[in-house]
Amino acid sequence: MNAYRTTFLHDIPCDYWGEGGNGNMSFKEVHLNYYNLIKKIRNKSKKLGIKYFWHFYEPHVELTWYGTAKQSNILYEYIRRLCKRYEVYDVRRERNIGADWFCENDGERLFGGKRHSICSDFVALTDKYRDDIHKGKGVNEQVKRTIHTICNPLGINYKQEADICFSRGLFCFLRRFFNQNISVWIYTKIFRQKY
Repeated sequence: MNAYRTTFLHDIPCDYWGEGGNGNMSFKEVHLNYYNLIKKIRNKSKKLGIKYFWHFYEPHVELTWYGTAKQSNILYEYIRRLCKRYEVYDVRRERNIGADWFCENDGERLFGGKRHSICSDFVALTDKYRDDIHKGKGVNEQVKRTIHTICNPLGINYKQEADICFSRGLFCFLRRFFNQNISVWIYTKIFRQKY
């Protein structure tokens, strides 16, 4: 089983950090405008027997999955045809990639990809109940609760959970103002955080 990736919408006019405007979409609008397309691709991947599938917005759309070469070839052709119907023509294909750059060994990379896939299931569940969530606590509060839902069963206590949330928040704050390399340097050298 190898990891495969397809990307598209490389030139999308996205205001990654702001609220959009001036011909640009906000980051949230990218999700709202293109998640239905991703859902169709995700559903096709499931029909092909692909068990682990996930996406990111970079802000271009990045789809990754674990599968066989045959499954991946069929899925890629489906993505290309579907995107053409949506007038998206910049579909790019990567083969046999490392699924999770953040991880440091093969077992951890496999874990990372499967974790991404589980998180993608959470995104699909959120989309399914979006209206009810909006009428209730809201997506942000549900995400906060999910952090605890992960930490508690892993034996991560409230202090450790707070440290994790603070550390992640700090890095997100730095990325708001600096590029990746500068953010990592400040995060690790000045704030002594592990990256």
